[in-house]
Amino acid sequence: MSLSLQEELQVTLLDLTDDVKVELSELNQRKDSVTKGPDYKLFERGIMHAIIQGKRQMIDTLQNQLQRTETNQDITTLIQNTKQDLTTQLSQLHSEIPSNNTINQAYYEEGLTVAQLYETQGKYYVIQVISDKIYTIQSEDKL
Repeated sequence: MSLSLQEELQVTLLDLTDDVKVELSELNQRKDSVTKGPDYKLFERGIMHAIIQGKRQMIDTLQNQLQRTETNQDITTLIQNTKQDLTTQLSQLHSEIPSNNTINQAYYEEGLTVAQLYETQGKYYVIQVISDKIYTIQSEDKL
């Protein structure tokens, strides 16, 4: 028995949820060495946390939206639109990161932009996996 597109994507999202839990667990295991280590390690931890947070948010959003979406075409359109929105957001965030800063407020704003950038990259990763899954399913259906 084959699964519907919606069921296939729900399974993929559950797999991604498991991956996020593993990533968060690994990040938390390294917590002690990071808090006692050099500053750049703390920054790296913040970046990883932002990526994981973005993935988790996108997984939750997609799970909720898939429950309300009925047709394969609606699902495909939803994923394509979300992917396009995230691509635009990533491009905008990349352009907002200044090349150099001279005042503390600019550093703070740059830090927020960088955090948003990595969170959005986490979201984009999830939407890319789902988009690839749809493509694979549609390719198999054409065979």
